[in-house]
Amino acid sequence: VFVYSPGILKLYINGNSNPSASLSIQLMDVSNTLKIGTKYSAGSGGFIGVMDEIGIWNRSLSASEIADIYGQF
Repeated sequence: VFVYSPGILKLYINGNSNPSASLSIQLMDVSNTLKIGTKYSAGSGGFIGVMDEIGIWNRSLSASEIADIYGQF
């Protein structure tokens, strides 16, 4: 799970926060189409594999909400 709060992107693995993976970022222009598993620019090199249980929320989830969602699967 990736959680974006203004300026910070956090990574959760198996429902647990991974603080070493948190970093400061700037979001791209939201007027573009959202692409999951592909490169932003044209060309090859997209994700090869399987993605399961993808969800997008309109707010940052708390650590306990992420743990609850993870526990459902």
